[in-house]
Amino acid sequence: NNNNSPSSPSSPALINAASFATKKIQAQGMTCKIQIWDTSGRAQFRPLAKTYYHNASAIILCYAVSSKDSYRVLTSFWLKQLLFNQQQQQQ
Repeated sequence: NNNNSPSSPSSPALINAASFATKKIQAQGMTCKIQIWDTSGRAQFRPLAKTYYHNASAIILCYAVSSKDSYRVLTSFWLKQLLFNQQQQQQ
């Protein structure tokens, strides 16, 4: 495995100024593919939000603990967006 490949978390590929990395891990005898999207909270990526977590089994939302605005955006947009789309998929 080449840790300097564009898909390595240590050197994420830049896609339209968003960072993306993928990694395969073994967990309980299964291979899991993890995709990490880092949009830095930029509003320009909001229309693409669904594509980031489409068919995802788990999602981790992160924010800067030193920024109240970062937390506000996480709760006012990203969390609401996830919950709304989860409800849509269950219908």
